[in-house]
Amino acid sequence: MHNIGFKKPEITRRSIQLLKIITLPLLLLLLLPAGCTKKVIPPYYGTSQTTQNQSPTSASKALYQFYNHWKGTPYALGGMSKNAIDCSGLTVLAFKDVFGLSLPRTVSEQATKGKKVARYSLQPGDLVFFKTGFFQKHVGIYVEENRFIHASSSKGVVISTLDEPYWKNTYWKSTRVYRL
Repeated sequence: MHNIGFKKPEITRRSIQLLKIITLPLLLLLLLPAGCTKKVIPPYYGTSQTTQNQSPTSASKALYQFYNHWKGTPYALGGMSKNAIDCSGLTVLAFKDVFGLSLPRTVSEQATKGKKVARYSLQPGDLVFFKTGFFQKHVGIYVEENRFIHASSSKGVVISTLDEPYWKNTYWKSTRVYRL
């Protein structure tokens, strides 16, 4: 039998090296956390005396006060202090400080809490979730008028709008973890 134009593949050192080069990054991608962090860091406890039964207006005001304290804090995966913070750490601290509620530490765990809310029905304090990459998720806290507080990996703690093309395209869902 003749093999016309086909060569039997040979396993060479070069092909093994290429396989290692391709396989390692793919393996690392699979091992990345499914949210901003999985690292557990002792929480910050704020001083706000607000409650979960506040009106939307007072909830917005309390969230803006919280934001003014954290504004510009740089982003760092696993961070939970004024030195650096990540998105799920910011929501944990905000809910503890503003609403007196405890949230789980990771985006994936936070996404399982509360009742799903339609984007057009958002109220101050609702969590907004985004799928920002194949394995990456992001979370922020809705304030009002399509604005939300979050820890941006490039800008630190900021307020962004859901109407910005990036957030509009990566929006996943919203939840309400307390009743006004």
